[in-house]
Amino acid sequence: MNADTKFNYGDEDPNRPGYRFQRYRCGRPVWLSPQGWLDQISRRDAQRAAKRATPEGRGEHLCNNARDRAARNHLPFDLNAGWIAAAIRACNGKCPVLGIEFDLTGADHRRSITLDRVIPMLGYQVGRIPNVRVVCLLVNDIKGKRVRGDDLRNAKSFRFSREAQLIVADYIDRSVGEVAAALNREAA
Repeated sequence: MNADTKFNYGDEDPNRPGYRFQRYRCGRPVWLSPQGWLDQISRRDAQRAAKRATPEGRGEHLCNNARDRAARNHLPFDLNAGWIAAAIRACNGKCPVLGIEFDLTGADHRRSITLDRVIPMLGYQVGRIPNVRVVCLLVNDIKGKRVRGDDLRNAKSFRFSREAQLIVADYIDRSVGEVAAALNREAA
């Protein structure tokens, strides 16, 4: 290793296996031990999880993922993290369709917040044609028929899977009607 060698964050020390480069101090590299490196990674993961537990952080996370999906599938996209955070706050912590509490921590996957494209081919639009809703993952799973009856029976405030399916079917009818009306206004 000569003096001109430049290290990037996370590079392994050529002289001590397991030690990772952290930063330069006074022109010299500072290395972290394997345990120090793991502690730093877990601290960073904890900070990310804490950020995602807020409406703003969850909105940013959902917006980034939706932007990537829209680009990959060549769909229109005019969504922003602020709109998602405002929609989450407007729901008062509950799914507007099923009425169950959102889980921002990620402990209960089915109650986590997700974006629903009412008409999937219209993409992620919230401007003139509002095609995006903030719902719990259970609603999207029921819409996509990716849910078993046991999952619905275990969800809070639902005794029968048929009840939840009827509620989601009614939501779909209303939402598609609203988007269709916006499309008709746009065409006129």
